[in-house]
Amino acid sequence: MKAPIGKVYRYCITSKGNPADCVKWAEAALCEDFDSPSLRMLAGLGEPLNFFEVKEYTEAALKELGIEIPSGAEAVSAYAKDIALDIINHPESIRLNLKKLFELCIAHDLQDDIYDFYLLYCAWGDCDYGESQHYWEGATKDNIESLVIKKCYEYVK
Repeated sequence: MKAPIGKVYRYCITSKGNPADCVKWAEAALCEDFDSPSLRMLAGLGEPLNFFEVKEYTEAALKELGIEIPSGAEAVSAYAKDIALDIINHPESIRLNLKKLFELCIAHDLQDDIYDFYLLYCAWGDCDYGESQHYWEGATKDNIESLVIKKCYEYVK
């Protein structure tokens, strides 16, 4: 399945996030020829979205499709990959999404596979206020954006 699923996992596990992400995922999954009764119901939901209804249909759709909801670090990594894809696809919001990865890393005890994003966020902050930063070797004001994008490509592979 190509439809980004990390935000869906986050929504199901933590009840955080945007219920519209689940609806968008369902729409994308249907376009990829996945099908189930709950997936169709989820894709057809409109605003205003009810938290409980979205969660119920999302969990049911995943079950009907045979997609197990991962737990712990695996779910965090799936969500982080969705954010990294957002950075790649929408570089105009790189700072906002890098901050999300930074906060996700902190919230999950500096999880190893996303720790580089924590360091890059800190490096970028230091670059904003001076020439010196000690978080990411070789990072400067001129190249920090490209370093973040490169790391995102490496991460989603």
